[in-house]
Formats: sequence, C-alpha cells, structure tokens
Amino acid sequence: MSVEGYKLIFIGDSRTVGMQSSVNSSDDVWSAKVSQGLSWMKSTGVPNIESSISTNTIVFILMGINDMLYVPASSYTAYINEKSTEWAGKGAYKSC
Repeated sequence: MSVEGYKLIFIGDSRTVGMQSSVNSSDDVWSAKVSQGLSWMKSTGVPNIESSISTNTIVFILMGINDMLYVPASSYTAYINEKSTEWAGKGAYKSC
C-alpha cells in the first residue's frame, strides 16, 4: 500500500493487525497489536514508530474502539493532536 512519494506509518489495534496481514508491503512501517488501547499506544505503539517519522511521512492512527468504554475520546484526541504537531515538526504530513 503506497502513496507515491510518501512513507506510510500505521499505528493501531486489531483492525490494523488484520490490515497488515492483508497488505504485502515492506515499505510501510507498522505498530499494531490486538486488543490494545490508549495506554499501549502511548507506551509502545507510538514509541515503536517515532524514529521512522521524517519528511514525506504520513501517519495513520487506527485506535480507539477497544477501550472506548473506559477512556474518553478526548484523551485520544488530546494525545494525537500533541503528537501530530511534534511529527509535523519532523516533516510528516499533517491534516486535521
């Protein structure tokens, strides 16, 4: 799965694991684990990919369903907004 001229990075839960197994691309960067939520994203998912972020990178975040009963959506949006600003400073594409 490529977008011409961009490095693609995916962070996610079970849906992302399934997507990764369906896509045959060694060019993309993946950090995904079944049944995970915001805590995993902060402690492991994001740290696993941050060294790969540079100019012409697009980061897809596919998280949130597994722990929405326990973690408010605003916790996700605050963290993602913080990280997207940081990543844009490294040259990643930012569209919010």
